[in-house]
Amino acid sequence: MRRHLSWPLFIALAAATCSHGEDASYSKRAPILNRLTATIGAQSPVRWQSRDHTPAPVPVAAVGDPRYTARLSGGIRNIDIAAVMKQALSDGVSVILVIGDGFGESHRKILATMRPTGTGRVGSHFERIANTGARGVCDTRSAGGITTDSAAAATALACGVTTANGVIGRALSGARCDSALALARRRGMATGLITDTRVTDATPAAFFAHVANRRQESAIAAQLVDGDTPDIILGGGACYFIPRTMAVRSHPALNGRSVGADLKSRRDDDRDLVTEMAARGYRVVTNTEILISAARGSNRILGLFAGHTMNTTIDRDDENTGEPGIDLMARTALSVLARNPKGFFLMIECGQLDLVSHMNDTGAVVGALREMDDVLRVCLDHARANSARTLLIATGDHETGAPVIDPQIAGMRAPALSLDAIARQRRSLRRIVIDARSTDELRTRIDTETAFRINLEEAKIIWGQ
Repeated sequence: MRRHLSWPLFIALAAATCSHGEDASYSKRAPILNRLTATIGAQSPVRWQSRDHTPAPVPVAAVGDPRYTARLSGGIRNIDIAAVMKQALSDGVSVILVIGDGFGESHRKILATMRPTGTGRVGSHFERIANTGARGVCDTRSAGGITTDSAAAATALACGVTTANGVIGRALSGARCDSALALARRRGMATGLITDTRVTDATPAAFFAHVANRRQESAIAAQLVDGDTPDIILGGGACYFIPRTMAVRSHPALNGRSVGADLKSRRDDDRDLVTEMAARGYRVVTNTEILISAARGSNRILGLFAGHTMNTTIDRDDENTGEPGIDLMARTALSVLARNPKGFFLMIECGQLDLVSHMNDTGAVVGALREMDDVLRVCLDHARANSARTLLIATGDHETGAPVIDPQIAGMRAPALSLDAIARQRRSLRRIVIDARSTDELRTRIDTETAFRINLEEAKIIWGQ
């Protein structure tokens, strides 16, 4: 079994799972994105070492009762996080776990550089959590080697079991693993899962599903309904919840959506999981406005905001899709889950960070990091307001791309760009490549929507002329 996806395979899968009906166009243009990121990389203070997962350990920060946070200081393993969460939940303490998919030590440094402490600005909330609670470094290796994928990494975080890459919720023996979310449900606590990718994707799936292969998303969706169903489920992936042959826009509960509305079902049976969830008392929501309204009176919410994967952070507003930001999803979920007097468990995955790190899109990565920090602010505010009964943990599942800040960039035709300038990028490079129809339009879009510049000759090379 491969330890991680190679860049060509990742691009192929990204194209095949695109939620905007642009599969063919993006598949043909993936090499353009590759050449574009290589060209503009010379202008950036961030150097990318890889387009894949790396074996580098990931940072951990935690705030709460020292009985738990002390066990997350220094060098730890991802299975240790699961053990601490399960102990806290057994003691009746609410747990919030924020996972930055692909969030490594290099990403933490970029975030800290963007929001430096001691300058009158807020400083990164990850650093605030680490400085006031505990700071650790987490080994993420899977049973297959030192480099993990999200399935094995999330299974370790959710269940405390080291397993093979691609496996969700099962030990190497094939036995089903007991997750922190399942433990919380047995104790009568409220539970929630949030992601900005798909609710059937590897990271959220590890907290409720048990499958041999992370690509079994039709089965994962069914297990979400049939097994340890959380009270709050927010993310993308509507195509896995509707009967086969049906288009997302054809489902009466989903026809108000715009992202991926033309996408056909990817179920392998005729189950209508959306209707089944509604029959069990779940309020089905499809955009920000309905989510906010539902949170006022519903304790069970299924939010499906995209046919497949949700938009990249910096593309979301430009698309005008009604997709909520993950910080809003976190705030809304906390307001609902906190009503349970027995406490709650909430997992929040900032998944877009991994996707744009694979693509070495520094501007989109900065946007994803800032949104992750906004999520941490929301969670830290809640944890501090309920400090006696809340444990907040922030970490990554693995490292992606190994970006390094390089302040000394020689041979440039212009001064090095600051991260603040790069942060003003308006669209992801992937979106720009998909939308551009010529070399001139590609050059114009880079000039107007990013902090980078390319000349006409570079545009022709990038375009493949």
